[in-house]
Amino acid sequence: METRQTAILLVNTSTTNSTAPVSLAGRDAKFAGQILD
Repeated sequence: METRQTAILLVNTSTTNSTAPVSLAGRDAKFAGQILD
């Protein structure tokens, strides 16, 4: 799970044009990760 979040963060920092959808995906990933845990 941590690797997925790190990848999302890397994508988020590398793409400044689409930070909104990426950050939303990051929130979903964290939320799903908390539920799975």
